Amino acid sequence: LITITRKDIERSGYTTIGGLLRSIPENFGNYGPQTAIGAAPNSGGSPSGGNAPNLFGLGAESTLTLVDGQRLAEDSGTGGADVSLIPLPVIDHVDVLTGGASAIYGSDAVAGVVNIILKKNFNGSKTDALVGASADGGGTERYFNEMLGRTWDTGGVLFDYEFEKQDAIRASQRTYTHTAGALTTLWPGTSRNSFFISAHQNFNRVSTFAEALYTYRIVRSLAQYGPELTSPGESTEDDVHQYAVNGGIKAFLPSNWIASVVGNISEQRSLDEHYTLPNGPGVALLNEGQERSIGVAANGSVVALPSGPLRAAIGFGYRAETYNEEQDGVPEQNGTRQNDKSAYAEINVPLIKPSKKKWRHALVLDVAGRFDKYSDFGSVSIPKIGLLYEPFRVIRIRGTWGRAFRAPTLSELYGSTAVLYLPISDPRSSTGASNVLLTAGGNPKLEPETATTWSFGMDYDSTAAKGLRATLTYFHVAYRHRIGTISNRFAALTDPLDAPFVTLSPSINYSQRIVNKANYFLNFTGAAFNPADVAAIVDGGYVNVASQNVSGAQIGINYHKLLPIGVIEPFVNCALLDLGQKLVPRAPEVEISGRVFEPPKVRARFGISWVRGPWEATSIVNYTGSETNTYQAVSPSVASWTTVDFRGRFRPTHLSRLHGLELTVSVENAFNRSPPFVQAGQFVPGISYDPLNANVFGRFIRLGMSWPFE
Repeated sequence: LITITRKDIERSGYTTIGGLLRSIPENFGNYGPQTAIGAAPNSGGSPSGGNAPNLFGLGAESTLTLVDGQRLAEDSGTGGADVSLIPLPVIDHVDVLTGGASAIYGSDAVAGVVNIILKKNFNGSKTDALVGASADGGGTERYFNEMLGRTWDTGGVLFDYEFEKQDAIRASQRTYTHTAGALTTLWPGTSRNSFFISAHQNFNRVSTFAEALYTYRIVRSLAQYGPELTSPGESTEDDVHQYAVNGGIKAFLPSNWIASVVGNISEQRSLDEHYTLPNGPGVALLNEGQERSIGVAANGSVVALPSGPLRAAIGFGYRAETYNEEQDGVPEQNGTRQNDKSAYAEINVPLIKPSKKKWRHALVLDVAGRFDKYSDFGSVSIPKIGLLYEPFRVIRIRGTWGRAFRAPTLSELYGSTAVLYLPISDPRSSTGASNVLLTAGGNPKLEPETATTWSFGMDYDSTAAKGLRATLTYFHVAYRHRIGTISNRFAALTDPLDAPFVTLSPSINYSQRIVNKANYFLNFTGAAFNPADVAAIVDGGYVNVASQNVSGAQIGINYHKLLPIGVIEPFVNCALLDLGQKLVPRAPEVEISGRVFEPPKVRARFGISWVRGPWEATSIVNYTGSETNTYQAVSPSVASWTTVDFRGRFRPTHLSRLHGLELTVSVENAFNRSPPFVQAGQFVPGISYDPLNANVFGRFIRLGMSWPFE
């Protein structure tokens, strides 16, 4: 379990939950605003400019994202949960549980769980204001947050409003994208208003709570498919409405048992208005995802064993999802409903009596199981076993084994189909490129994914005596029937592994039939569509690939030391990843990690904080390992990327009239490191970097003020 505390959030310098999550080495940042124009193959990016956690690059749909333990509605562009509606100041902490957790949480938790815990208690008011700008131009940020709350002995209420506006960054504002269309947005322009309200009340042996989140966001992006202002392209404006409402009751029962009933409803509604440039027609695409759930759970001690109390947890749940798409007001598909009935149980058994003797401090067995019945896929049972051994008070050794299951998302099953007509590299062509039809979209024939997961780790915690905490974890996930797409859509005619998904020299009738069946057709050639000119048809939609094997390691170190110069807190967080994939059973396994536009083999974040009196300073180094560019025949190496961030905070506690005032300054990428150069055949030319593993902000400076009133 990785916990991002409130102190960590404040020291990070980020203003949004998306920025915070993208900084975690375990999270692959291909689900964010930077991918809105689709300048990277298989980016998974959504034009809505949302942010979805994606642990270890296994896909946002394989990371279960929760808010106070409750699910959010699916973002149609990612299959994951868009967390952009959550104001950062109302977050108390974030728990990141890596490794398979399907035995408790069910589908979507194959890679792990991100649980965002919101504040419950706050007295008074607090105002936050911030401005930020890039030294290279564009991306200017304006931010405002107002939090109001009142807490009494048995409960409290909290309200928060957040406004953020950020200007677009255009290709003309960066030297390394000067060959792209000048108006192409590397980072879209966004404007967002978010609201949060919560209340809780405790009675004698019962507590209740309710909370609601709502956001309205506008995202504007533009992609040109040539360098001139008159070249073909596409402009997109996305209006997003998103809300989530949670409520529940908890009862404290005899014999130390706790029972709860919790309900949830959430929805994301996104209206994408696409306009073909320079003077082409417009298309309005409406995507709606909704989720309703109710869960009943109980946990407590069952029996007192000689070695300690045997504890148990049980739960039952019902979840219903709907997903709808419309094009220009006309529904594009049917059958987009799914429900899941579930039950789970977990027991925690102490195998030896806790002792202060060496090698016998604690030994605990944990066994969990879950049963799900899906309306579309039948029933599935998932087990998990965990063992925790503490030879000494400060050392924990742990291991887990389990199975995991993921049902296809409704967008993967029923999402609208698109056909792109564009040129890609072709060694058989005299010009080096040929026009192809590239299909993308849902596949109602998909089967569920299955996986076997195991992990082994060790923790050292002597924070009370020596101030040191360290953790090391190794994990492995073996996927079968993995849902995905071919890895190099724009290299389909040069990569022999993509051959099963390519139809060469299709007939004129077949090419025309593919176009006619699509929900929408996008022509990026700059000329009228001619089925006789189609050299190949590439199946780039969702399919069940044969297998995927993922191995990795996490390293975390935190140290706290009081010195005469103040308190210092150095830290290290590193993630290592080895991801291999087979597209068809007889094909060799191909290493995916370490390629451009894919998860890197190494990501690390380390730094140090210093606190003395009213002063605080933090310095952080972010490292992304080198990559291989498989989009060029010689597969050249792409350099690693290292950036340095600084943040300072001043609290004038000696001035009573300014009690609580905080002044902050933060500098991201202080040495203005440009993204490493990548030459690839994207259909947005001139974007010569990897937007999934680097960003275009350059040196970005923020000045902020926070002032609470009680």
